[in-house]
Amino acid sequence: VGQIYKIVNIQNPSTILYIGSTTQELHIRWSKHLSRSKKTQDTPFYNELYNNGHLYEIKSICEVFYDEGK
Repeated sequence: VGQIYKIVNIQNPSTILYIGSTTQELHIRWSKHLSRSKKTQDTPFYNELYNNGHLYEIKSICEVFYDEGK
């Protein structure tokens, strides 16, 4: 099972910073995004998280079921 998720502004959830997918629990994926932003700001996404990560949160959009054999 995987998830499609979005990273949104806490005060204005209609402001979406990023959409991604993961097979990890969302709190773990969020933690990894924040950790990477402290190491490198090589993209606008990670630069924004580095400077304003406290303004964002991760939210599930939907669960995805997939067959790894195909």
